[in-house]
Amino acid sequence: AASTDQIALEAAFSQMTLYAYFVDKEDIFRHAAARVAADIVTVVESNLASVGTLRMRVSAASQATNLTFYEQV
Repeated sequence: AASTDQIALEAAFSQMTLYAYFVDKEDIFRHAAARVAADIVTVVESNLASVGTLRMRVSAASQATNLTFYEQV
């Protein structure tokens, strides 16, 4: 598990700055997960709206979801 010290260091913030934006470590992870989820939804929606058969669009959305998730981690 990441400590708030590690999170602050990686984000190039002090712990005080981190806590100015987030209540606690759980809040940080909740916001990070929401951002990743929003990015994935954007990619999936884009792929589903693209040209091609339904099967091709769903396949592209599924593949993009996996790629987007692993890029974020």
